[in-house]
Amino acid sequence: MWRQLGAFLLLLALVFGAAYFLGISIVARSNFAFDTSDVLSSAAGMWFALFGGLIARQYRFAIIVGVLYVCLWGMATYFVNAGTQAGFLPIFRINAPNVVVSVLSGMAGACVGVFVRSGPRRAEAEVHSEP
Repeated sequence: MWRQLGAFLLLLALVFGAAYFLGISIVARSNFAFDTSDVLSSAAGMWFALFGGLIARQYRFAIIVGVLYVCLWGMATYFVNAGTQAGFLPIFRINAPNVVVSVLSGMAGACVGVFVRSGPRRAEAEVHSEP
């Protein structure tokens, strides 16, 4: 439980720190574009989730990452809707490919982090348990 919370707080700190200090963040648009900023934010999100996965050591952390990224996209879509009045669902639909890439890359990063952290121990335990 505490590892999950620590990993979640680390992930939040990294995501918001990168957004504030480096300008790397999720950007929702009113028209479709998969730009360099989207690739950079997805890659950064994947690395941040990987660090969280190293701490969490449980694969359910990937679900937490997915929910967090969907919520971040929801907030970004809300602010675009507030500025353009185009409608929440149309804007979310326009940004759907970006949302999918961001969420899946974050979840993959979390899974890789958990796998890297627990991989050698499981293999070592399997070798010692064989007769």
